[in-house]
Amino acid sequence: MTLSDNSNLPSFMVSDGTNIAVTPTDGLEVDTYTIKVVMTPTYGAVETYDGITVIITCTIASINDVAAPNSGL
Repeated sequence: MTLSDNSNLPSFMVSDGTNIAVTPTDGLEVDTYTIKVVMTPTYGAVETYDGITVIITCTIASINDVAAPNSGL
């Protein structure tokens, strides 16, 4: 599997040729990734098309509130 621009899958996407595991680790992976699919039939021409679109977003689950400084002002 490759991305639609023929580049390799990013390191957080792992494929065994049939399945793909997507495990982003931080916000740097936020993007839309289009994966190219190639079908080689028994008869006829090879077909290539954009088959999978992976959209990675980031949601902030919480922000820790810290106390206001009271020294060094």
